[in-house]
Amino acid sequence: MSDYTLQGKLKWAVGLVAVVGLLLLILSALGLIGGEAKVAPGNTVINDNTLPADAKTLLITKQLADNTQSWPGSVQSRTVTKIAPKITARILTIAVHNGDKVKKGAVIAQLDQRQMQASLNQAEAALNSAKATAAQAQRDAQRSQTLFAHEATTRSNHEAALTQAQITQAAVKQAVDSVEQIRVGLGDTKLLAPFDGIISERLKEPGEMSMPGDPLVTLLKPEDLRVEAAIPSDCAKRIKLGLSLNVRIEALATTLTAKVDEIVPQVA
Repeated sequence: MSDYTLQGKLKWAVGLVAVVGLLLLILSALGLIGGEAKVAPGNTVINDNTLPADAKTLLITKQLADNTQSWPGSVQSRTVTKIAPKITARILTIAVHNGDKVKKGAVIAQLDQRQMQASLNQAEAALNSAKATAAQAQRDAQRSQTLFAHEATTRSNHEAALTQAQITQAAVKQAVDSVEQIRVGLGDTKLLAPFDGIISERLKEPGEMSMPGDPLVTLLKPEDLRVEAAIPSDCAKRIKLGLSLNVRIEALATTLTAKVDEIVPQVA
């Protein structure tokens, strides 16, 4: 027998073995041969006596998982004002300290009013002088009116007298406005509480110079206190107006219930 004939028979035998092995694998997967008996589809009734006598059973139900999240916040008042002067003056006294309760109209601070008083005295003197000048000019205009009616003075002189009377009256009005303005500024040397509240911060001390708009103290309404917290954007969609939240105040070692009353979107 030649080598070529022997190689052909070997190839044929190997192929046959491979085919038979594949068929056996398929029949085993289908459960037709070998392995354990297959359980038919459907429900199987379990008898009570299948469990051991000391076995324990648990009832499994659906429930929400506890996923509590917290964010740091600060207690702020909705009504807060910084009391600041409108004029430049030295601070003589500040009558309040941090934590003091004040009533509406109570004196918060007193500024030095000596310079303002001196300005008021000068303005009042200028006003008196302007009134005297205007009174004289008015008398001259009346006399000129009489002379002009009797053709005892020229039209130009008469018109000049009338113009002078008008000018002096305007000067009086300007002097009055100046006095009123200084009097208002004099009243601004005394700073008063605009509402009942608590001093949360004292920013200046007596002897310092006050500048317009530079606050001396901060006043707040305690009944308008609320908690403000910055919440990450991925959690913000869970926060709705009216939602009840627990607020833990560590300083008082107490937990309160609060409701969301305002949501302000911000971009950091």
